[in-house]
Amino acid sequence: MLLDSLVGGMVGSLIGFLGATGVANRTTFKTAGARLRAAFAPELAIVRATPSNASVPLKDILGPAEKDLDRVLEAAFSRHGTAVEEFRFFVPPRSLAAYDAAWRGYYLAGGSIDFTGYMIGERSHEEFCERVEAIFQFTRVVWWQGWLGQ
Repeated sequence: MLLDSLVGGMVGSLIGFLGATGVANRTTFKTAGARLRAAFAPELAIVRATPSNASVPLKDILGPAEKDLDRVLEAAFSRHGTAVEEFRFFVPPRSLAAYDAAWRGYYLAGGSIDFTGYMIGERSHEEFCERVEAIFQFTRVVWWQGWLGQ
């Protein structure tokens, strides 16, 4: 009888511990994902508010100091890079190569940092949003991720 009580208490404690750990892991992961998304939010808002054909000059949306989207993105690059590096801790090791590829796909053109491609062409703004979304895909929680860790 005493042994049954001890085993039952230990099993209950283990279940409670795993549940609490899972909730904490999931909350931390979601918070980190929200910080990553927040780092890109101002530029996403600008891109979504500006037509791809650039019929509305960016200075009319942001003010006279900012004339080109590439300048806006270059100014935000440090903030974006910091957020990507901070979130890297939460990316499972098996997904790190894809995460790095998504990040490089966002800012690399011809081997160097270049954002001018987001200003040219009919799909330029859509392409920007798609590349940012490729980074954001790693912030989605799989059902077991919070319970079993990464």
